[in-house]
Amino acid sequence: MIKIEIDYIEFFVDSNVSILEACESLGIDVPRFCYHQSLSVAGNCRMCLIEILGSPKPVASCALSVSSNMKIFLDSPLVKKARENVLEFLLLNHPLDCPICDQGGECDLQDQVRIFGIDSSRFFFNKRTVEDKNCGPLIKTIMTRCIHCTRCVRFNSEISQEEFFGTLNRGVKTEIGPYLDNKSNSSFLSGNVIDLCPVGALTSKQYSFKARPWELFTKETIDVTDGFGANIYVSTKESEILRIFPKLNKEISERFITDKTRFYFDSNKQNRVLEPISKSSKKFFDKKIKDFLSLQQKKITFLINNSLDLDGIFLVKCLERIKNKEAIYSKNLVKNNHTNNFYASWLNSDFNSINKSKICFLFSSDLRLESSIINLKIRLKESTSTFFLFGFNKNCSNLKTINLNIFKFVDFFKAKNKKLSFLLIKYKNPLFIISNLVFRHGFTFEILHTTIKRMNPTAFIIKISGVANIEGNRFFNINSISKRLIEKTNNFICFNLEDSFFFKKYILSKKILFFSTHNTDLFKTQDDVIICPFHTEFEKNKVFLNFEQRIQTTTPVFFDQKKIIFYKVYFNHLLNSKLIHVNHFQFFKEILKNKSLFAKNANHLKFSLIFSDIFIQWYYKIYNYPSKNIVENFYLTNKMLKNSSTMQKVSQNFRKNATNFI
Repeated sequence: MIKIEIDYIEFFVDSNVSILEACESLGIDVPRFCYHQSLSVAGNCRMCLIEILGSPKPVASCALSVSSNMKIFLDSPLVKKARENVLEFLLLNHPLDCPICDQGGECDLQDQVRIFGIDSSRFFFNKRTVEDKNCGPLIKTIMTRCIHCTRCVRFNSEISQEEFFGTLNRGVKTEIGPYLDNKSNSSFLSGNVIDLCPVGALTSKQYSFKARPWELFTKETIDVTDGFGANIYVSTKESEILRIFPKLNKEISERFITDKTRFYFDSNKQNRVLEPISKSSKKFFDKKIKDFLSLQQKKITFLINNSLDLDGIFLVKCLERIKNKEAIYSKNLVKNNHTNNFYASWLNSDFNSINKSKICFLFSSDLRLESSIINLKIRLKESTSTFFLFGFNKNCSNLKTINLNIFKFVDFFKAKNKKLSFLLIKYKNPLFIISNLVFRHGFTFEILHTTIKRMNPTAFIIKISGVANIEGNRFFNINSISKRLIEKTNNFICFNLEDSFFFKKYILSKKILFFSTHNTDLFKTQDDVIICPFHTEFEKNKVFLNFEQRIQTTTPVFFDQKKIIFYKVYFNHLLNSKLIHVNHFQFFKEILKNKSLFAKNANHLKFSLIFSDIFIQWYYKIYNYPSKNIVENFYLTNKMLKNSSTMQKVSQNFRKNATNFI
């Protein structure tokens, strides 16, 4: 800590920070355009100029570090005149279109001109115009508004590493844009430049001419498009969602979210199931459902999606116990030889462990597709220089990788590969990132975790997944569905399953009570299918577990009473009692009362400990074929995304640039 003086007031600050960061830590606002906490320092906007005692001219506070007994002036006549001159130069060619600009009300230039600018202009020449650029179906560009802060350029070169934006020409003719005219931004994080841009040069095409910030009602919630659980804000106007943008959370997603998180919200109103649908009978609820649930001897199997929230799973678990129906199964879970158990699966390290490790081992994981934010966290870590990739047949994740066969994966733990096995012991906190794809080769997470911890007890292990609540399914001991079970069952209750080949071939021919958020053409030819409305994450409080096992709750941005009431009435028919909504605080109390609902296999942990000594290949069959990516299309990974017109456009645009070459 060193002592500095700001406007004749003494403060103690860290010695290794810039003047702007020191002022920010003290709650003092210094105007800026080019500086951003997550990007490198450029120092080209000159808006953060300050005066230092003994300096002949103003200096940029973002580029100069503090020193002991430094005397800083933030409100002197020299600083005020410097800010006025900078803003006057920025406004020379800036268009006067604030009334129609989508950034109006949130524009940094607009705010700072009002506070620090002058009330007149000395410029009387024609303004310069710049041609708009094509950035794909998500980002709208009006480059005449650009003030050349280069935030978008630094984001693409340092964060997304796509090198899409660049600085063209010199002097008065300087422009920001892509180097190739026909190129579109293919980064999965490209939408973050909308938040970074301090003016209206880069805005959202979905939000264009829709509303003003003071007309919106904003709520905090979480993202459920993958298993990461990023914190987000959702802005609505009346009953329509207009935009989604990230919430700062240093423990999880920091300041960035993926494109599918930001732009998929239009699916909340497209192709929705608004009322019960049945081909054979219009009086469906009074007759069809009662007929479906009346026979106590009837065998009913519950099929759920991995993204079903914990409250929904718990309610169905209670139904399974009371009505003595068949157990719950998940269609998308990777099938293991043994039943998953919550006590043995609660083993993941937290996201902060990424910053503590100096070497990373990736097991059958393409992080860029499965978890773009985890991929971003690892890539930004400077101390981690080498990444070892097992069981994947291509260079992925924009990382420096060494591709190895799945048999080398086993040799790695048996110390037969001396060079790699030595690294496991050499580093204090090695990081292991394990994809669900590993478990298709016959491994289980408990055995891998026990083996790694016995070799290096300080290792960090993170099991990732592209599904929102796969850890919640393991929490409740949900099994994967099998063909043999389908053949024995004629009655299914399905919760928001996707229209997959598996569903069409094996389940669609049965009697189905289907709860779905979106309509589908699969049921138009089937007489024994009943479709019921189901709520989305924007319409109800839902509890999720991300793959860090962090409990998070969604917030309803608006309430659709018809879907919620029908959902509750349905469960009243099944439980024959008044349904009490279980929130995430009451959730654990209910679990403690009903431990038998999820703790079925108490010996599973002991089994894993025993078999870790014998090791995997003695019991499981190790397949030699190369691993296929578990996420085939980043933009269409669940039902909500597949019903989004924006995501379909982005997916189509992304496939145009794709090739079959590795």
